[in-house]
Amino acid sequence: MQLSNRYVYLDSSRGLAAMMVFVIHFIRIFSPAFLSNEIVNSPLKFLIDGDAAVLYFFILSGFVLTKSIQNTKISVKSYLKFSGRRFLRIYPAFLLTLLLTFWLFPLFTQTDVTSWLNGFWKTYPGTKGLWEQAILIYRIPNDPSLRLLPHDWTLSVEMVISLLLPLLVLLSRKSVWLTLILTYIAVRVLPIDPFVLFFALGVLIAFQGEFLKEQWKKLSLFGHVIFAILAVLLIEAETLSVGFSRILDLILINHKAWGMALLLIGLISSESIQKLLSINPLNFLGKISYSFYLWHFVILAILFQNSLNTNPLANFGLSLMIALVVSALSFFLIERPFLLLSKKWLKD
Repeated sequence: MQLSNRYVYLDSSRGLAAMMVFVIHFIRIFSPAFLSNEIVNSPLKFLIDGDAAVLYFFILSGFVLTKSIQNTKISVKSYLKFSGRRFLRIYPAFLLTLLLTFWLFPLFTQTDVTSWLNGFWKTYPGTKGLWEQAILIYRIPNDPSLRLLPHDWTLSVEMVISLLLPLLVLLSRKSVWLTLILTYIAVRVLPIDPFVLFFALGVLIAFQGEFLKEQWKKLSLFGHVIFAILAVLLIEAETLSVGFSRILDLILINHKAWGMALLLIGLISSESIQKLLSINPLNFLGKISYSFYLWHFVILAILFQNSLNTNPLANFGLSLMIALVVSALSFFLIERPFLLLSKKWLKD
Protein backbone atom coordinates (compact mmCIF):
# COMPACT_ATOMS: atom_id res chain seq x y z
CA MET A 1 0.00 0.00 0.00
CA GLN A 2 1.71 3.16 -1.20
CA LEU A 3 0.63 6.75 -0.73
CA SER A 4 2.26 9.83 -2.28
CA ASN A 5 5.36 7.83 -3.16
CA ARG A 6 5.70 6.72 0.46
CA TYR A 7 5.37 3.23 1.84
CA VAL A 8 2.83 3.86 4.59
CA TYR A 9 3.35 0.49 6.27
CA LEU A 10 7.09 1.17 6.51
CA ASP A 11 6.38 4.44 8.31
CA SER A 12 4.21 2.45 10.72
CA SER A 13 6.99 -0.07 11.28
CA ARG A 14 9.34 2.78 12.13
CA GLY A 15 6.78 4.06 14.61
CA LEU A 16 6.58 0.63 16.26
CA ALA A 17 10.38 0.48 16.46
CA ALA A 18 10.38 3.92 18.14
CA MET A 19 7.76 2.60 20.57
CA MET A 20 10.06 -0.34 21.41
CA VAL A 21 12.80 2.14 22.32
CA PHE A 22 10.31 4.10 24.44
CA VAL A 23 9.21 0.98 26.32
CA ILE A 24 12.73 -0.24 27.15
CA HIS A 25 13.76 3.24 28.30
CA PHE A 26 10.62 3.44 30.45
CA ILE A 27 11.46 0.08 32.03
CA ARG A 28 15.07 1.07 32.73
CA ILE A 29 13.95 4.32 34.35
CA PHE A 30 10.70 3.43 36.16
CA SER A 31 10.83 -0.35 36.65
CA PRO A 32 14.42 -1.64 36.37
CA ALA A 33 13.50 -4.77 38.37
CA PHE A 34 11.46 -5.91 35.35
CA LEU A 35 14.73 -6.47 33.47
CA SER A 36 15.14 -9.70 35.46
CA ASN A 37 11.71 -10.92 34.32
CA GLU A 38 11.54 -14.20 32.43
CA ILE A 39 10.11 -12.40 29.39
CA VAL A 40 13.25 -10.26 29.12
CA ASN A 41 15.39 -13.39 29.24
CA SER A 42 13.54 -15.19 26.46
CA PRO A 43 13.16 -14.60 22.70
CA LEU A 44 10.06 -12.53 23.60
CA LYS A 45 12.57 -9.84 24.56
CA PHE A 46 12.27 -8.97 20.88
CA LEU A 47 9.12 -6.98 21.76
CA ILE A 48 11.12 -4.52 23.89
CA ASP A 49 14.58 -4.79 22.34
CA GLY A 50 15.61 -1.18 21.86
CA ASP A 51 18.99 -2.13 20.39
CA ALA A 52 17.32 -4.20 17.66
CA ALA A 53 14.88 -1.36 17.00
CA VAL A 54 17.73 1.11 16.45
CA LEU A 55 19.40 -1.31 14.03
CA TYR A 56 16.08 -1.52 12.19
CA PHE A 57 16.10 2.28 11.83
CA PHE A 58 19.41 2.07 9.97
CA ILE A 59 18.43 -0.86 7.75
CA LEU A 60 15.11 0.80 6.93
CA SER A 61 16.86 4.09 6.12
CA GLY A 62 19.16 2.24 3.74
CA PHE A 63 16.11 0.72 2.05
CA VAL A 64 13.94 3.85 1.84
CA LEU A 65 16.72 6.22 0.80
CA THR A 66 17.85 3.78 -1.88
CA LYS A 67 14.30 3.55 -3.27
CA SER A 68 14.18 7.36 -3.42
CA ILE A 69 17.28 7.61 -5.67
CA GLN A 70 17.50 4.14 -7.20
CA ASN A 71 16.50 5.36 -10.65
CA THR A 72 18.02 8.82 -10.35
CA LYS A 73 21.17 9.78 -12.21
CA ILE A 74 23.90 10.26 -9.61
CA SER A 75 25.55 13.61 -10.27
CA VAL A 76 26.91 16.51 -8.26
CA LYS A 77 23.57 18.31 -8.60
CA SER A 78 21.46 15.31 -7.56
CA TYR A 79 23.84 14.57 -4.67
CA LEU A 80 23.56 18.14 -3.35
CA LYS A 81 19.75 17.93 -3.53
CA PHE A 82 19.78 14.58 -1.76
CA SER A 83 22.08 15.93 0.96
CA GLY A 84 19.95 19.04 1.33
CA ARG A 85 16.84 16.95 1.84
CA ARG A 86 18.61 14.90 4.53
CA PHE A 87 19.68 18.05 6.38
CA LEU A 88 16.18 19.52 6.24
CA ARG A 89 14.74 16.18 7.38
CA ILE A 90 16.98 15.68 10.39
CA TYR A 91 18.24 19.02 11.66
CA PRO A 92 15.19 21.27 12.26
CA ALA A 93 13.38 18.97 14.73
CA PHE A 94 16.70 17.98 16.30
CA LEU A 95 17.78 21.59 16.85
CA LEU A 96 14.42 22.50 18.40
CA THR A 97 14.58 19.51 20.77
CA LEU A 98 18.20 20.33 21.65
CA LEU A 99 17.40 23.97 22.38
CA LEU A 100 14.36 23.18 24.54
CA THR A 101 16.27 20.47 26.44
CA PHE A 102 18.99 23.07 27.11
CA TRP A 103 16.30 25.35 28.52
CA LEU A 104 14.81 22.50 30.60
CA PHE A 105 18.19 21.41 31.97
CA PRO A 106 17.44 22.56 35.57
CA LEU A 107 14.75 19.86 35.75
CA PHE A 108 17.46 17.20 35.42
CA THR A 109 19.39 18.27 38.51
CA GLN A 110 17.64 16.11 41.12
CA THR A 111 19.69 13.13 42.31
CA ASP A 112 16.96 10.75 43.51
CA VAL A 113 16.99 8.70 40.32
CA THR A 114 17.94 5.22 39.19
CA SER A 115 21.65 4.50 38.81
CA TRP A 116 21.23 4.11 35.05
CA LEU A 117 19.50 7.50 34.62
CA ASN A 118 22.02 9.11 36.96
CA GLY A 119 24.65 8.56 34.28
CA PHE A 120 23.15 11.28 32.08
CA TRP A 121 22.88 15.07 32.27
CA LYS A 122 25.77 15.29 34.70
CA THR A 123 27.29 18.48 33.31
CA TYR A 124 25.64 21.70 32.18
CA PRO A 125 27.07 22.34 28.71
CA GLY A 126 26.75 26.12 28.64
CA THR A 127 26.09 28.13 25.49
CA LYS A 128 29.35 27.05 23.86
CA GLY A 129 28.52 23.39 24.53
CA LEU A 130 25.04 23.90 23.08
CA TRP A 131 26.45 25.15 19.78
CA GLU A 132 29.02 22.33 19.69
CA GLN A 133 26.34 19.68 20.19
CA ALA A 134 24.21 21.31 17.52
CA ILE A 135 26.81 20.32 14.91
CA LEU A 136 25.67 16.68 15.32
CA ILE A 137 27.56 15.42 12.27
CA TYR A 138 30.79 15.88 14.26
CA ARG A 139 30.21 14.98 17.90
CA ILE A 140 31.55 17.37 20.56
CA PRO A 141 31.53 15.73 23.07
CA ASN A 142 31.01 12.14 21.93
CA ASP A 143 30.21 10.79 25.41
CA PRO A 144 26.37 10.43 25.71
CA SER A 145 26.54 11.23 29.44
CA LEU A 146 27.77 14.72 28.57
CA ARG A 147 25.22 15.45 25.86
CA LEU A 148 21.85 17.15 26.17
CA LEU A 149 20.29 14.38 24.05
CA PRO A 150 22.15 11.20 25.06
CA HIS A 151 20.43 9.18 22.33
CA ASP A 152 21.31 11.54 19.47
CA TRP A 153 24.27 9.35 18.48
CA THR A 154 21.85 7.52 16.19
CA LEU A 155 21.18 10.79 14.35
CA SER A 156 24.91 11.30 13.83
CA VAL A 157 25.15 7.81 12.33
CA GLU A 158 22.06 8.46 10.21
CA MET A 159 23.37 11.78 8.94
CA VAL A 160 26.93 10.72 8.17
CA ILE A 161 26.19 7.37 6.53
CA SER A 162 23.19 8.62 4.57
CA LEU A 163 25.54 11.14 2.94
CA LEU A 164 27.61 8.16 1.78
CA LEU A 165 24.59 6.19 0.61
CA PRO A 166 24.54 7.50 -3.00
CA LEU A 167 27.99 5.91 -3.38
CA LEU A 168 26.61 2.56 -2.17
CA VAL A 169 23.71 2.91 -4.62
CA LEU A 170 26.08 3.74 -7.47
CA LEU A 171 28.22 0.68 -6.72
CA SER A 172 25.14 -1.51 -6.27
CA ARG A 173 23.99 -0.71 -9.81
CA LYS A 174 27.00 -2.75 -10.95
CA SER A 175 26.52 -5.57 -8.42
CA VAL A 176 24.57 -5.18 -5.20
CA TRP A 177 25.87 -8.48 -3.80
CA LEU A 178 29.48 -7.53 -4.50
CA THR A 179 28.86 -4.14 -2.88
CA LEU A 180 27.55 -5.85 0.27
CA ILE A 181 30.52 -8.23 0.36
CA LEU A 182 33.02 -5.39 -0.10
CA THR A 183 31.26 -3.37 2.61
CA TYR A 184 31.44 -6.37 4.93
CA ILE A 185 35.17 -6.82 4.26
CA ALA A 186 35.82 -3.09 4.70
CA VAL A 187 34.07 -3.09 8.08
CA ARG A 188 36.09 -6.16 9.09
CA VAL A 189 39.56 -4.95 8.14
CA LEU A 190 39.33 -1.16 8.22
CA PRO A 191 38.40 1.31 10.99
CA ILE A 192 34.95 1.77 9.45
CA ASP A 193 31.78 2.04 11.52
CA PRO A 194 29.86 -1.28 11.32
CA PHE A 195 26.65 0.69 10.91
CA VAL A 196 27.67 1.19 7.28
CA LEU A 197 27.04 -2.53 6.77
CA PHE A 198 23.51 -2.23 8.17
CA PHE A 199 22.70 0.57 5.72
CA ALA A 200 24.15 -1.66 2.99
CA LEU A 201 21.70 -4.41 4.01
CA GLY A 202 18.88 -1.95 3.35
CA VAL A 203 20.40 -1.10 -0.03
CA LEU A 204 20.54 -4.81 -0.91
CA ILE A 205 16.90 -5.35 0.04
CA ALA A 206 15.86 -2.35 -2.07
CA PHE A 207 17.69 -3.62 -5.15
CA GLN A 208 16.59 -7.23 -4.70
CA GLY A 209 13.05 -6.42 -3.55
CA GLU A 210 11.19 -7.98 -6.46
CA PHE A 211 13.28 -11.15 -6.34
CA LEU A 212 12.74 -11.45 -2.59
CA LYS A 213 8.99 -10.97 -2.99
CA GLU A 214 8.86 -13.75 -5.56
CA GLN A 215 10.70 -16.11 -3.21
CA TRP A 216 8.27 -15.17 -0.42
CA LYS A 217 5.29 -16.07 -2.61
CA LYS A 218 6.75 -19.52 -3.17
CA LEU A 219 6.73 -20.23 0.58
CA SER A 220 3.72 -21.81 2.28
CA LEU A 221 2.13 -20.37 5.42
CA PHE A 222 4.28 -22.78 7.42
CA GLY A 223 7.32 -21.44 5.58
CA HIS A 224 6.38 -17.87 6.46
CA VAL A 225 6.03 -18.81 10.13
CA ILE A 226 9.42 -20.55 10.14
CA PHE A 227 10.94 -17.48 8.43
CA ALA A 228 9.56 -15.19 11.15
CA ILE A 229 10.70 -17.50 13.95
CA LEU A 230 14.17 -17.69 12.43
CA ALA A 231 14.35 -13.89 12.29
CA VAL A 232 13.31 -13.50 15.95
CA LEU A 233 15.69 -16.25 17.11
CA LEU A 234 18.50 -14.60 15.17
CA ILE A 235 17.71 -11.25 16.81
CA GLU A 236 17.54 -12.67 20.34
CA ALA A 237 20.18 -15.41 19.99
CA GLU A 238 21.83 -14.43 23.28
CA THR A 239 18.71 -15.43 25.22
CA LEU A 240 19.25 -18.99 23.99
CA SER A 241 23.04 -19.12 24.23
CA VAL A 242 25.46 -16.27 24.89
CA GLY A 243 28.27 -18.33 23.44
CA PHE A 244 26.34 -19.03 20.24
CA SER A 245 25.43 -15.36 19.84
CA ARG A 246 29.12 -14.44 20.12
CA ILE A 247 29.98 -16.94 17.41
CA LEU A 248 27.26 -15.41 15.23
CA ASP A 249 28.75 -11.96 15.80
CA LEU A 250 32.16 -13.23 14.74
CA ILE A 251 30.57 -14.18 11.42
CA LEU A 252 27.80 -11.59 10.97
CA ILE A 253 29.32 -8.65 12.94
CA ASN A 254 25.91 -8.12 14.56
CA HIS A 255 23.38 -10.96 14.55
CA LYS A 256 20.50 -8.66 15.53
CA ALA A 257 20.94 -6.58 12.36
CA TRP A 258 20.61 -9.61 10.10
CA GLY A 259 17.51 -10.75 11.98
CA MET A 260 15.93 -7.32 11.56
CA ALA A 261 16.85 -7.42 7.87
CA LEU A 262 14.90 -10.68 7.56
CA LEU A 263 11.90 -9.02 9.21
CA LEU A 264 12.09 -6.14 6.73
CA ILE A 265 12.13 -8.67 3.88
CA GLY A 266 9.01 -10.27 5.31
CA LEU A 267 7.37 -6.88 5.70
CA ILE A 268 7.90 -5.74 2.11
CA SER A 269 6.75 -9.15 0.86
CA SER A 270 3.62 -9.79 2.95
CA GLU A 271 0.52 -7.90 1.82
CA SER A 272 -1.45 -9.04 4.89
CA ILE A 273 1.12 -7.50 7.25
CA GLN A 274 1.22 -4.36 5.12
CA LYS A 275 -2.55 -3.96 5.44
CA LEU A 276 -2.34 -4.48 9.19
CA LEU A 277 0.31 -1.78 9.50
CA SER A 278 -1.61 0.62 7.29
CA ILE A 279 -4.34 1.37 9.85
CA ASN A 280 -4.68 5.02 10.83
CA PRO A 281 -3.35 4.90 14.43
CA LEU A 282 -0.15 3.22 13.29
CA ASN A 283 0.10 5.61 10.34
CA PHE A 284 -0.05 8.52 12.76
CA LEU A 285 2.58 6.96 15.02
CA GLY A 286 4.76 6.46 11.95
CA LYS A 287 4.41 10.10 10.91
CA ILE A 288 5.50 11.44 14.28
CA SER A 289 8.04 8.68 14.99
CA TYR A 290 11.10 10.89 14.45
CA SER A 291 9.91 13.56 16.90
CA PHE A 292 8.72 10.78 19.23
CA TYR A 293 12.21 9.30 19.22
CA LEU A 294 13.77 12.71 19.82
CA TRP A 295 11.53 13.66 22.74
CA HIS A 296 10.68 10.43 24.55
CA PHE A 297 13.86 10.08 26.63
CA VAL A 298 13.79 13.70 27.80
CA ILE A 299 10.13 13.41 28.81
CA LEU A 300 10.67 10.13 30.66
CA ALA A 301 13.60 11.55 32.60
CA ILE A 302 11.79 14.75 33.59
CA LEU A 303 8.66 12.90 34.68
CA PHE A 304 10.63 10.39 36.73
CA GLN A 305 12.61 13.03 38.55
CA ASN A 306 9.54 15.17 39.27
CA SER A 307 6.70 12.63 39.55
CA LEU A 308 4.88 11.88 42.81
CA ASN A 309 3.05 8.89 41.34
CA THR A 310 4.56 5.48 42.16
CA ASN A 311 2.16 3.47 39.99
CA PRO A 312 4.14 2.17 36.96
CA LEU A 313 1.03 1.88 34.75
CA ALA A 314 -0.04 5.43 35.57
CA ASN A 315 3.47 6.70 34.86
CA PHE A 316 3.56 4.78 31.59
CA GLY A 317 0.22 6.18 30.45
CA LEU A 318 1.12 9.73 31.44
CA SER A 319 4.57 9.69 29.87
CA LEU A 320 3.27 8.09 26.68
CA MET A 321 0.45 10.61 26.37
CA ILE A 322 2.79 13.58 26.88
CA ALA A 323 5.35 12.12 24.45
CA LEU A 324 2.70 11.63 21.76
CA VAL A 325 1.29 15.15 22.19
CA VAL A 326 4.72 16.82 22.15
CA SER A 327 5.78 14.70 19.18
CA ALA A 328 2.62 15.58 17.24
CA LEU A 329 3.22 19.29 17.86
CA SER A 330 6.84 18.91 16.77
CA PHE A 331 5.78 17.10 13.60
CA PHE A 332 3.07 19.54 12.51
CA LEU A 333 4.91 22.72 13.52
CA ILE A 334 8.49 21.80 12.59
CA GLU A 335 8.92 18.58 10.63
CA ARG A 336 6.07 18.95 8.18
CA PRO A 337 6.79 22.57 7.13
CA PHE A 338 10.44 21.72 6.48
CA LEU A 339 9.48 18.58 4.57
CA LEU A 340 7.25 20.69 2.32
CA LEU A 341 10.02 23.27 2.01
CA SER A 342 12.48 20.59 1.00
CA LYS A 343 10.11 19.31 -1.71
CA LYS A 344 9.64 22.83 -3.03
CA TRP A 345 13.30 23.89 -2.98
CA LEU A 346 14.98 20.60 -3.80
CA LYS A 347 12.55 18.91 -6.16
CA ASP A 348 14.09 16.79 -8.90
